[in-house]
Amino acid sequence: MLAGERHPKIEFRQADAEQLPFPDMSFDAVVSNLLVPHLPSPEAGIAELARVLKPGGRLAVSMWDLPARSRLVGIMWEAIAEVGAPTPPGIPRGPATFRYSDEGELGGLLRSAGLDDVTVRRIEFFHGVASLDRLWEAWTEGSVRTASAVREQRPGVQLQIRAAFDRLAGAYADDQGLTVPVSFLIASGRKR
Repeated sequence: MLAGERHPKIEFRQADAEQLPFPDMSFDAVVSNLLVPHLPSPEAGIAELARVLKPGGRLAVSMWDLPARSRLVGIMWEAIAEVGAPTPPGIPRGPATFRYSDEGELGGLLRSAGLDDVTVRRIEFFHGVASLDRLWEAWTEGSVRTASAVREQRPGVQLQIRAAFDRLAGAYADDQGLTVPVSFLIASGRKR
């Protein structure tokens, strides 16, 4: 595993997020970064993260904000939608991509796992990218659902998605390449 090679002093474990290999009440804190949209059942996954928390422990999760605010992700998904590319059959089942990009939905997800003191806040910043090609590669080679949504299309459809992507991303071009708005939601809650 690459993480273990790069950080040999840290113990890494690979596991099913809905069936963690830890006893109840094992951790003071649990952090999840962009896990929610990849879970077949976010409710079950968040409940499992809450299960391994000690009473008083905190859970924090991040989620992309809506594509209109988080252009880094919005550009790609709008390009796919613009050309009418169908969802490939190989993409695993799960919630609508941006269902939990809503503050109420994300906070409700943590409350449904029995967490209290739930807060949701927005983090906004700008991200520099060297070129359109680098941003395209990041999505088509370094992501899960997004990469599949593009790679599993016919070659002609892939070219259409790329043309729409270049036009949409081009709006953020500057002297350094691209400067793209990014927005995340960070939700946290405490176990009773």
